Amino acid sequence: MNRSDLLKLYKLLARRGWLAAAVGLVTFTLAVLWIYVLMPVYFNATAIVMPSPAALRNPLGGASASFDERSLDSGDQQDRVAVFMGLAKSNEVLGRTIRALNLHTGLKALEETIKVTPDLGASFRITAFARNDDEAKNLANGLANILQQYYRERNSAQTKIQSRLLEERMAKLQSAMKDAQKELVELRGNEVASPIGEQGAQSLIRLGTLLNEADSVNAQLSDLQERRLRTQQELSLQPESTTSMVVSSDNPRAAALQSNLGKLEQDLVAARIRYTDKHRTVERLRSQIEQVKKQLGAALGEMVTRKTQGPNPLRNTLENDLVRLRVDQAGLEARLGALRGALAQDQMKARANSDKSVTMSTRMADFQAAQENYGNLSRQLQIALLEQRTQRASADIQILDLATTTLGPAPLQGPDRPQLLLLSIILCLLLGLGAAFVVEYLDTSFKSTEEVQAILQLPLSAAIPEVTGEEKKQLPQITRTLPVSPYAECYRFLRTNILYGTDRQNIHSIMVCSAIPQQGTSTTTANLALALAEAGKRVVVIDTDFRRPMVHKNFGTTNEAGLSDLLCGEIGLEAALHPSEVEGITLLTAGAPARNPSALLNSERMRELLRELGDKFDYVLLDSPPVLAFSDGLVLSSLLDGVMLVVRAGDSSRGNELQAKIALERAGANILGVVVNGLSSQQVDNIYYHSHYYGHGRALPVSEDYAVEAKEVQH
Repeated sequence: MNRSDLLKLYKLLARRGWLAAAVGLVTFTLAVLWIYVLMPVYFNATAIVMPSPAALRNPLGGASASFDERSLDSGDQQDRVAVFMGLAKSNEVLGRTIRALNLHTGLKALEETIKVTPDLGASFRITAFARNDDEAKNLANGLANILQQYYRERNSAQTKIQSRLLEERMAKLQSAMKDAQKELVELRGNEVASPIGEQGAQSLIRLGTLLNEADSVNAQLSDLQERRLRTQQELSLQPESTTSMVVSSDNPRAAALQSNLGKLEQDLVAARIRYTDKHRTVERLRSQIEQVKKQLGAALGEMVTRKTQGPNPLRNTLENDLVRLRVDQAGLEARLGALRGALAQDQMKARANSDKSVTMSTRMADFQAAQENYGNLSRQLQIALLEQRTQRASADIQILDLATTTLGPAPLQGPDRPQLLLLSIILCLLLGLGAAFVVEYLDTSFKSTEEVQAILQLPLSAAIPEVTGEEKKQLPQITRTLPVSPYAECYRFLRTNILYGTDRQNIHSIMVCSAIPQQGTSTTTANLALALAEAGKRVVVIDTDFRRPMVHKNFGTTNEAGLSDLLCGEIGLEAALHPSEVEGITLLTAGAPARNPSALLNSERMRELLRELGDKFDYVLLDSPPVLAFSDGLVLSSLLDGVMLVVRAGDSSRGNELQAKIALERAGANILGVVVNGLSSQQVDNIYYHSHYYGHGRALPVSEDYAVEAKEVQH
């Protein structure tokens, strides 16, 4: 941005500063009202919970129903912690919270006031937002307790389901054992079995082995199908995606420390299994973990939390389990099919021998296989019951820290109040400047003398400041009534440009015109005549505006006979001319309204009149109607020595003035320059430095020695 651009910006702010300030003030007031009165603010409280190692291995609950018993690496631990975080914002947990705390809100609204974020290690934070501090603490603690209770119920229910399945299978095996035993008794009661050969004995051993293996595979397949059904049911209850708070950091040191902490915790678990708690290896690992936690706590201060919408980790876990169960089921079904085929072949051989001893031996093998499977299932049931009792203490969600204090008040999301206030100040400035630029762009009027000269390509003849207050009443003759004022001095500059311009020695007849009405044409004509008369010149002022004549009003005379009467031949020149109260100024008013003004002004009589007046007076000034509204001015412009174009700053558009200039040039007019009305005092000061003498536009009283001053000006 160069100096010229800065100057343009300064001028724009000088013109439109009030608008920018008004828009900025209104915007700032509304922003403050919203931030401190209308914007809802919340207190927040945080509870910290952590799943136990057993719960991390099996986040879905049950006796090892979904995950293998193995040590967890850092990546697996984070994934399973994410499952518990998703569980904290699940519909079931939120619904129970609403009912338990008697909240009058919906699931969606409650979810928006809950944030679940990772913490150190396997722990995570449950932050609740509410309109007062007690509600925030109750909500955070209530959600933590309900999450703990829900997981315990879920874990217990899954273990009971597994125990029931084992009991049902045991009942089926027990029934099969009774049937086989009954058949054996019947066979033994009818006839004593005859001995079988060596080949028959081997066949029976093989048949018994196949039966045992088939029963075992069948039991595994039944258990797997049941697990697959439960997994599908759980999967149908999970949403596709969840909203979670993700901790991110631009500092890679925090991520490295978190990974190192997970590895050290795994090593500690392995060491405690191998050694006692007093062993130096266990103590060394504990010391390293504490040191890494302190370093990680410092690094976490640089981390920020952001709200993300991502895949549901619990759903991903269930989908992976479902795929694995399907693969395992396919393998077991293939193996069971092969066993059944082998059994069918051996049984066909046994029936072909039709040996009763073989039949009885087969039934005996069935009975022994069922008895063996029953014993295995009984041991599995005892293990499941034992796990059900132990998991109540091991597989659990521990509440490390209940919410006892609150933070706030602050908005639910986004920046806090001081940050919002700073943003609102910036917004106010931008909106204020934007409004100023938009209004400036839409405003096509001239704002300064520089714009007038640059667009019209005409010299500046005079810059007239805006007249306000009581002084406005004296505007038509302000050069006479307030001679010692910046306004009178500006008209004297216009007189000087006409009298002493290098190319204006032969300029004696001048038409003052404008593009549109209300630009100050009549006022400029009157004050230019006063300034010329002040310099000792004989001036005649002709009013050629037959529609809205103003010359007689400005000089306080009558309009009974004038130019129209003279051109129509009703009166002579001497009767049409009116002397004014100002020495040196003669008036030729408009006279009676004319039917065809353009024809009268373009007549030969008008040409003769101009020549005759030019011989009698030093200057002939014509007050003309707007050139874009009527053709009168264009007709006269070619008959005169020069034309002075009058423009009012902030009123007339650039297009109108440019069109008027082009029309005058096409008519053959000699445009002497442009007079700019309605400028601010500062804009005029930049040209004539009036403020050093007149105090920014303040007029002095009329001097009693005005006549003496006028004579001095003449000399």
